[in-house]
Amino acid sequence: MRRWSIARRLGAWLALLLGLLWLVAVAATTLNMRYESGEIFDGALQEAAERLLPLAEAHLALLRDGAVGAEEIGDPQQEEYLLYQVLDREGRLLLRSLQAPEQPFLLPPRPGFATSGGFRVYTEVADSGLAIEVADRLSHRDEALWDGLFWLLAPLLALLPLAGLALWWTLRQATRPLLALQGELERRHGGNLAPLPEAGLPVELAPAVHDVNLLLARLERALAGERAFAANSAHELRTPIATALAQAQLLQERLTDGEQARVAGLVASLQRLARLVEKLLQLARAESGAALAREPFDALPVLRMLLHEQARRGDAGARLEFDPGGRQALWLDGDLDAYGIAVQNLLDNALLHGQGAVRVALLPDGSLSVANEGPAVPPGLLAGLTNRFVRGQSRGAGSGLGLAIADAIARQSGGSLTLHSPARGRGDGFEAVLALPLAPTPEAVKD
Repeated sequence: MRRWSIARRLGAWLALLLGLLWLVAVAATTLNMRYESGEIFDGALQEAAERLLPLAEAHLALLRDGAVGAEEIGDPQQEEYLLYQVLDREGRLLLRSLQAPEQPFLLPPRPGFATSGGFRVYTEVADSGLAIEVADRLSHRDEALWDGLFWLLAPLLALLPLAGLALWWTLRQATRPLLALQGELERRHGGNLAPLPEAGLPVELAPAVHDVNLLLARLERALAGERAFAANSAHELRTPIATALAQAQLLQERLTDGEQARVAGLVASLQRLARLVEKLLQLARAESGAALAREPFDALPVLRMLLHEQARRGDAGARLEFDPGGRQALWLDGDLDAYGIAVQNLLDNALLHGQGAVRVALLPDGSLSVANEGPAVPPGLLAGLTNRFVRGQSRGAGSGLGLAIADAIARQSGGSLTLHSPARGRGDGFEAVLALPLAPTPEAVKD
């Protein structure tokens, strides 16, 4: 869905409103001009009839006396705007202008104004019964109206582009603080909780930005407290558990074979507790916003180091197969440590719950695929594996937190964790795909 900026939306609404008001003004002007021009034309018809009637009576008298001829009056090459006809009491046509029709405009003649046959007619009747009908064509009136409107509206049409530029410039100036605030937000990422600049903001926007800055400050304090708690807990919990585990193992070595079996359960419990504490601390760190930081980093050395460390742990590491996809580097935008924690949990999950080889591959889009063999996970169970303490059907000694940690880091980094079972291209198995936003390579930034 296309998003419109406030300036563009406001400009569109203002342009539409101005256009509608302009059309209403044009319609009102047209109606007023039609009415006023009609009165002017009607006045001209009446005045012409009043002046011509005495002249027509005198001319008819001269015709009866033979003092003048019956030649037609007018220039056939020039269009007449006012036409007249002189009628006797019985409605017979006695005189007419050269371009007037041979049939009377109105029969019987009626004093006053009338419209007939495309003409506007005014009739004046003398006491002798002689009548004169003076008319003009309605098409002439319409032509005069449209000519007047054209010369009235043409300058306004020429001013419309200038009005549009003025409107655009005004909106640009009015929304400049919003654009500056938008640019500041676009340059940030989720881990930047510094206060937003409040200088130069309009009074309508300043309270909102001030409240946002207060919220950011509270969020920064809360996240700092969570990070401090996670860091302190890591030290305070790991040390006594490691000490207890070491003492239990030392005690196990000094006991007889029969007694060692009893202590073995204690050692195993302490080892499970150590792993659970480690996962809980990772989850606390992930959910405290550790992955909100945004820095470009090369993920390929991180992957190689994690795979090398995993291979040193024993037989499980030998099951790993790595395919870099022909890449020499993979630049991602996020937090390097958080990415390493997410990948480590995906590797642990695949080695603990999967069977056979674990294939780790970089896909063409830059995402990381970790796939293992084994029975497929039912769809109903697959959808909830990223929740805390949810485990699949495997009997491995997992905590149910690895995928939850990886998913939390992926979401905070602006990426995603997608689970597939069976693995893509296979009939069984499990596949986790971790995708983080790509970052431009240093060479591209320099160019």
